[in-house]
Amino acid sequence: MRYVRRQTLAEIVAVLGIVAVLCAIVFIPDSATSTRWHLERRAREYRAKSVDAPADPSLLATDIDLAGEWINDGLRTYSSFVFTKRGPGQYGVQFTTHGCLGGCKLSRMASLSDGIISLDGAVAEYVPRTYNTLYAIRVDNLIYLVPADGIREFERSRASGSDKWRRYAFSRHATKEPTPVARTTEGPDSDGESPPPADG
Repeated sequence: MRYVRRQTLAEIVAVLGIVAVLCAIVFIPDSATSTRWHLERRAREYRAKSVDAPADPSLLATDIDLAGEWINDGLRTYSSFVFTKRGPGQYGVQFTTHGCLGGCKLSRMASLSDGIISLDGAVAEYVPRTYNTLYAIRVDNLIYLVPADGIREFERSRASGSDKWRRYAFSRHATKEPTPVARTTEGPDSDGESPPPADG
């Protein structure tokens, strides 16, 4: 009769440990995936609530076109909105946020009315801000987008004279300056005189 050696307790524990490690590698998500799931869950589980309005409604920019990219670039985090116009007061939205452990992208629709931007679903920034409403605020002739849940901190920071209010706002991404139109040789030049005739 062939003798089969029974495994020792130490060998059984070692095998179980190897199996546990392999399962962890296969089934436990990496930090980037875990972060994406967490952000998507925060946005999905957001429940609509009453939001604070700007204390000074006159700061609302009611005559803007949102089209383009708006960014909030923090020390270790980055978030952005890209608005694409779909119709009067209607925009497609691509939201991106990320930090040192990962991030996510979300697609939304937005409506703009009297400086108030309403998203059809919440977005979650890498830092713990989750919201579905932003305000277009005019500051020194520039427009910023301020999430509703940060409007009070934004106002307090501005009132204190600090420039930290920028951390609560999205600014329009700088675009390339338009190419100057080249002067033509037809008609009077810039000082009102006709160009000299060509030789010959």
